Amino acid sequence: MEDLEIITKVMDQHELLQEHLGSVNSIMSDRRALSLIEEAKDELGVNWRLSLTQRREYLIASLLTVEQGMKSHYEFEEEMLPPLYGELLTRALIVEHSELIDSMRETIEAISALSLEELNHQEELEREALISTTLAALRDKKLDHQRREEAVLVTLRRILEEQARNKGEAEDRAAVGSK
Repeated sequence: MEDLEIITKVMDQHELLQEHLGSVNSIMSDRRALSLIEEAKDELGVNWRLSLTQRREYLIASLLTVEQGMKSHYEFEEEMLPPLYGELLTRALIVEHSELIDSMRETIEAISALSLEELNHQEELEREALISTTLAALRDKKLDHQRREEAVLVTLRRILEEQARNKGEAEDRAAVGSK
């Protein structure tokens, strides 16, 4: 796969919003992961027909799916981007991916550990707010990573496109000069 194709594929994954939620083996884009975290958070607050315990179980299932999708996406990036990133940026990418997966795991564990039994209305609202705050912190970490990663990818893409353009112009000049 050519360098520009790799960058385009990674960036396309970031923009993809049509991933299959139930397919844990598929690569999940960063944007889709953020979208699913937001959807799960929104569902937590609006579906009052279900108990908070039931909403939490739905949320945990959603987060586990997002986690698997993120892992697949990160594996792809860690396999394909090193030739473009070089050693230092690759190491930084791997560290950030590991930290994000750890944050996802900690979020799932924290939400799972919350006691939701025999809560009065106020306590239920407090637990829901705590879950919402925890999800917002995770989303912010993920969004920060995505923005920085995409800035690097956009820069690399621009450089590669410029190199391709310059190579094409040089080849055109050489072809004209040989006639």
